[in-house]
Amino acid sequence: ALKTEKPLSKEHIYSLLQAGVSSIDILVEASIRKLEFVVDQQTLADFEQRQAETSFLNRISIFSIEADKELKQAQQRADEGAFERAIEAYSALLKKSPRLLEALLLRAAAYEKMKHFELARADYSQILAWDPHAFSFLDRPAVSIRSKLISTYYLEKDFARALSEVQKLLGGESPESPDVYHILAEIHLSQQRYIDAIAGFQKAIRLDPTQARSYTRLAVLLAASPEAKTRDPIAAVELGIAATLLTDREIMELQDKRLY
Repeated sequence: ALKTEKPLSKEHIYSLLQAGVSSIDILVEASIRKLEFVVDQQTLADFEQRQAETSFLNRISIFSIEADKELKQAQQRADEGAFERAIEAYSALLKKSPRLLEALLLRAAAYEKMKHFELARADYSQILAWDPHAFSFLDRPAVSIRSKLISTYYLEKDFARALSEVQKLLGGESPESPDVYHILAEIHLSQQRYIDAIAGFQKAIRLDPTQARSYTRLAVLLAASPEAKTRDPIAAVELGIAATLLTDREIMELQDKRLY
């Protein structure tokens, strides 16, 4: 019943949901054939009425041919540095397709570029309301959306709020993230808590041994810490080299020497 060539219609998806076809199967088919319609608020309500799963509601909108085209046009504006025009385009699209998480993420990124951090947080918060474990596809390696939200406080230099949010996150609200520990380390560093900063950078590296920025920041701290007891010039040099090379061999050598 799933296999035909033309894009999926709204009515066809209704029938698949009512027939008990799994959300994953429908999403896979939608990713191949795409949707001939935009998933608006009423359509989302109709899907929910037919017992669509949350994961389905979070992913289905991106497969709309029209929405995907408009999203790419808006992203092109952002790539050109026209962030205001990009935000206008993302906002227009979200009025038509309100649960298009990709548009929310891209609009939040554009808000960040313009230093509109409160608006960026609103978009990140909306994504988290629908998907508490969402990750950003804009970052490599992927960064949790909650980490992105926390980073906006750090960028604003609101270190107290950033630290509060990090502590909540480390308390078990979300899986551990190297990005969170890196931010936590930067906050500690800004407040001259050097031992805590070192521990944060070390934890970020353990969670993601390819995280070059944490190697670099830890190397700088170990080389130039105002506290003699936290300075380690030899380790700083080796970490600096690792940040440049980041080969498996270099990482293994650092692990063997217990430098992190």
